[in-house]
Amino acid sequence: MASATTARRSSSYVDINAPNWGVSVQSQGRERGFQSFAFHPQFGQPGMRGYGKFYTYTDSSNMQPKPDFVPAGGMNTHDTVLLEWTAKNAAAPTYDGGPPRELLRFRQPFANHNGGLASFNPLAMPGGADYGLLYFTLADGGSGGDPFNAAQNLGTPFGKMLRIDPLGNNSANGKVRHPGRPIRSPATSRSARRDLRVRRPQPAALWLGSEGWPSLPLRDRPEHRRGARRRDGRARISGGTTGRRASASWIARTSTSISGARIRR
Repeated sequence: MASATTARRSSSYVDINAPNWGVSVQSQGRERGFQSFAFHPQFGQPGMRGYGKFYTYTDSSNMQPKPDFVPAGGMNTHDTVLLEWTAKNAAAPTYDGGPPRELLRFRQPFANHNGGLASFNPLAMPGGADYGLLYFTLADGGSGGDPFNAAQNLGTPFGKMLRIDPLGNNSANGKVRHPGRPIRSPATSRSARRDLRVRRPQPAALWLGSEGWPSLPLRDRPEHRRGARRRDGRARISGGTTGRRASASWIARTSTSISGARIRR
């Protein structure tokens, strides 16, 4: 991460892949690496619980810690980890805090389709129900065609958009709080647990873009959001292929994960 010193120059804030942190960013091959980061909305507010806190979402080759969630099968290639960092002085030009606190760890069945967006709602106001809740996406685990049907299975976090309070502690591992409310999509009243079944989510502000099969044109109509793996847009999926041309769900830009490990701000 880097703090801006002039309009044209930035400097390194923290290298999350430095040996002393033990993160061990896994960036070999496409789609793996440093996925995303987010500053708590109270990062620069002394005296608040979120002061100095920011979050990194990354793939890791360190698989020694016990994962919070495991896939239904696969090769267990690496872990995707959500970490909380706490700076002592939020205004310091470089990170001056200690090692990160691990919030959640997901064991990945395959090398592709890992994570994506991590973001706080920039429109949420202090005191509002969504203020301080961290949104992040977890893909279906990879291979092709979602072989374990993870996106349609409400019993697994894979293939979903997730939301937590990183400052809470009512989760199974005692490290985060589950808000206890279903996510609602912007254009429909259905629970997001149905609308947000995705193959490989991609970041674009707080819009969710799910990477579709290459033959499918993108459109942005609510009735097209049927959910992977059974449908990609309006097309019915069978064995990882589509029956006809259709649209992917939730239009957004396509991007791959950052293969490095330096955060810049």
